Amino acid sequence: MNKNNGNEIISIIVPIYNVEDYLKRCLDSIIGQTYKSLEIILVNDGSTDSSGELCDIYKNKDTRIKVIHKNNGGISSTRNAGLEAASGKYIGFIDSDDWIDSDMYQSLHECLVNSNSDISICGVKEVRNNSIIKSNQVEEIVTLSSQEAIKLLIEDKKVKSFTWNKLYRREVFKNIYFPEGKKYEDIYLMHTIFKNAATITLLNEEKYYYMRRDDSITNEKTIENKYDYYNAYLKRLNDLRADFNDYLPQLYQPILNLALNILSTSLKEKDIQRDIADFLEKNAKEISMVMPNLPKKTIVMYKIFKLSPKALKFSYSIYNKLK
Repeated sequence: MNKNNGNEIISIIVPIYNVEDYLKRCLDSIIGQTYKSLEIILVNDGSTDSSGELCDIYKNKDTRIKVIHKNNGGISSTRNAGLEAASGKYIGFIDSDDWIDSDMYQSLHECLVNSNSDISICGVKEVRNNSIIKSNQVEEIVTLSSQEAIKLLIEDKKVKSFTWNKLYRREVFKNIYFPEGKKYEDIYLMHTIFKNAATITLLNEEKYYYMRRDDSITNEKTIENKYDYYNAYLKRLNDLRADFNDYLPQLYQPILNLALNILSTSLKEKDIQRDIADFLEKNAKEISMVMPNLPKKTIVMYKIFKLSPKALKFSYSIYNKLK
């Protein structure tokens, strides 16, 4: 590490809500980092289990730890509270049920400083039931322009919208706040953060362990959650369509997948379904132009949507029979 940069403070923000079974592992992995100049901000979002008490115990163990106890407001309000309290030159996020390698922030800091980038990103290991089920990393270290990185973000393969496997220069969050009340805040916001960065560097090492939990809030398969997911991608489409016209098929694809899912599984949320059906009808011409090779069953579904939202439940039985 460049010794002249070793004292630059990294503020690590940890949103916490009812994670007593996972929190100790997460915090131990943070305080054990080889990069020592850390400001560790634990934001307890109104936990009803022992998570808040654990935060205070760790605060007494390590003077680098700050604890914020707040009323429950959701993940975005928790991240925003952490950003307001942060004083570091760099910002990092870790979800409280995940953990990191001991040299993650040293590696990300070196990567960011050596490349003179605004954001550095490491690979991720996805864990379920203590087994690694998926890995995500690039083959070599590569520095990208903001536009190049956003293209990879849209493709959703080498670069993901995750908030937490990244190190950011504080400046990229200027006038940016996480959207409160939203569950997929990273998809709502990450492309905007990337726009504020001149260059972004990808590190070819997996340093972050993401715990895949079936009981997590974002994994709840409710219509409301799916609609929030849909709207996050819709915002990305609207924000990027002018500058990334060649990527309209990739921008539309997750929207269409979610629209089909929501429209075909329930008729209980009529306002949500009417909004989606209106969007599909309004944009049918553009969708057909940019995605001429849509599967047959998708095209049939769109035609049924246009005819009558009341036919959606019946159309779903047709949809499942088509190839």
